[in-house]
Amino acid sequence: MTDTPIVQYPDANGNRAYVKTHVQAVDGLDDKLSGYATTDFVSKSISNGIVNVQNVKRSDTSGTADIAKSLYEDVNQKMQSVFLYGWSTAHGGLEVYTGLTNHGWANFDSLYVSGDTTIDGKLNGKSIDDFVLKNELNTNSADLANKFSNLKTDKAIYNPNDVVTFNLKMNQSVAKVRITKFRNEQNIGSEDVLGYGNNFQYQWQVNGDDNAQYLVKFSNLDNSGNIVFSDYIAVNVNSNPGVFPIMGFLSKYDNYDPNEQKKIIEYLNRLHINYVQYYDWFEYHDIPLYTGDHNQPSAYWTDFANRPTRLDVIQKYIELCKERNMRSMAYGLMYGASTNQNINGLNDWSFLYDNKTTSHNPDGVTVNRLPHPMFKNDLYILNFLNDDTKKLIFDRWQDVFNALPFDGWHIDTLGDFGSKYPFNADVVDSNWLANVGYKYFVKSARDYFGNNKQLGVNAVATYGFNPISSESVNYLYSEQWDFEAKTYDEIYQKIRQMRNVRSDIGLIIPAYIHKNKNWWNTNYQFNTDGVKLLNDVIIAGGASHLEMGEHMLSREYFPNSDVSMTQELIDYLPKQYDFMVAYRRELIINNPTDYFVLNNHSNSKNYVDNTKFTVIENSDPWVTSASIINTNGLNGNDWQDANADRKLPDPVYNEQAKFNSKFSHVYCATIENPEPIELPQDQWGNFTIPEIKNYTLIWGVR
Repeated sequence: MTDTPIVQYPDANGNRAYVKTHVQAVDGLDDKLSGYATTDFVSKSISNGIVNVQNVKRSDTSGTADIAKSLYEDVNQKMQSVFLYGWSTAHGGLEVYTGLTNHGWANFDSLYVSGDTTIDGKLNGKSIDDFVLKNELNTNSADLANKFSNLKTDKAIYNPNDVVTFNLKMNQSVAKVRITKFRNEQNIGSEDVLGYGNNFQYQWQVNGDDNAQYLVKFSNLDNSGNIVFSDYIAVNVNSNPGVFPIMGFLSKYDNYDPNEQKKIIEYLNRLHINYVQYYDWFEYHDIPLYTGDHNQPSAYWTDFANRPTRLDVIQKYIELCKERNMRSMAYGLMYGASTNQNINGLNDWSFLYDNKTTSHNPDGVTVNRLPHPMFKNDLYILNFLNDDTKKLIFDRWQDVFNALPFDGWHIDTLGDFGSKYPFNADVVDSNWLANVGYKYFVKSARDYFGNNKQLGVNAVATYGFNPISSESVNYLYSEQWDFEAKTYDEIYQKIRQMRNVRSDIGLIIPAYIHKNKNWWNTNYQFNTDGVKLLNDVIIAGGASHLEMGEHMLSREYFPNSDVSMTQELIDYLPKQYDFMVAYRRELIINNPTDYFVLNNHSNSKNYVDNTKFTVIENSDPWVTSASIINTNGLNGNDWQDANADRKLPDPVYNEQAKFNSKFSHVYCATIENPEPIELPQDQWGNFTIPEIKNYTLIWGVR
């Protein structure tokens, strides 16, 4: 150790020393340091001499110092020269710009050296690829552009304090990557790391905040530290997925192919889908899984539509979903039976009837006719008001849960089928069936299964939505049809009304684009602009769209996969879902206000208008958010895009706007450029929006 004394400037708590002289590490900053510094950490040491380090942990008199963070320039940890004569370890990587000499035994996870390097002793590293010369990074900006691909996280949703693992492909052997994290408009930190090889991995432990969403930016830096290419991904942190449910589906279980199954789940994971609905996985609605005398399910069966189904495929999907923290929801009808006969535990009191019935009359049972031979049977309607019938239904579902580790039951309904008669009883009208029947069916299911199973119910076209929402379902769900909501504004207003009913859990909207399209002699391909716009309206309403599984949905029968996605749409959806996740805080405010105005173009306010820009504005005590959807001169107004010809209007640039309210800061983000940017305001509160393309989010912070 040198003879130069160490001058300390402790802080108010006496626990930090600022070193003004140089330090030469003889034994890896050994015990002699403790003779001068009386604290556990020497932080932000500033030197005009040899060594600048941050967070050097002081060891006891017998050991060496542990350099806890990487010696890395962008966190003010720069070494001009290092002389290491003892055993030295750099677990996080060592970067040196003018030379490294080592005469002892050095262990490095990664070593980055631009000057001459002399190592007399043994050098241990993970592989020779971990030791990189600086000239390997001497690539220009053009060479580095678009060098990232396949950015993803290891899970769809995280719990507080979880570690998030990011992976991306690098089309270069060495890269300097800057990772920046945002929470809403706040930049909560960044760091630069070196990446080696084709597969780059980065880990980040989120803090203990629940219901928190983040945007993470990965930037490729050139040799001068300039950003030449960036990609983004969102992170959803929530211990209760029902607060922010994003649902996908599965519908085909005939081919055991773990690699293909993994690809499907990985794409759903990339969309942050945290609930997966296993559509039509069963054999019969009233006996979803026959387990036999030994309580073991069959390895093979044919499903409700006579399609081959394999148990191991379902089991593999459940396994893959659990690895990604997705909830697997077994689909099944609330009140469907495969027979109208008094068999399999059913009796006359088990059914609902079209007319008053006082004696055995199977032909009078209410039935939902289905096409044959496609389906095994019609659907006969069980009396879901009857306690014995409910117990029979629940017992059969418990058999399912005993055999397969589903996380819950997604309960389907058939909508409003009018007034009906229980056996030997008077008529029960349609409203009573929903308001009392649905309500107490859900309550009874929760009492039976407890809180260990997730429950969700489809309120078809909002029929029964309010009574269902009043019970302990884990998420809200309402399949939308054009007979009730045909236009973009009508489906938006439906979403808004449903979200007014209950705000502590989130809303899922199944809505089938192109459902009524006549595909005769045309290309069976989704219209990308139509899908984008429908999603924009649903997102602006604060809900999520059920649309993706092994394929994208265009029909209420989920296995139908006749319509394909363009590559543009496949690539765009992750950006749209990232945006929905990252700005969840701004998008779920549900208090309409009227502060925002475009200065140069007309806009609607809190309704969708296909002749001008649509602005959906909401406020809470801290934030006002304005979702601007480009519907300015839209060529159609039906959300199903029945002709698959919807075309998004041209973008506008440098649009002047203002809030008629005082905000300390105004921010902007788009789906294509999700990083939040602050928009400067003039003395009257005017600001310039750089671009309104498809969806631009503006928010003011008080």
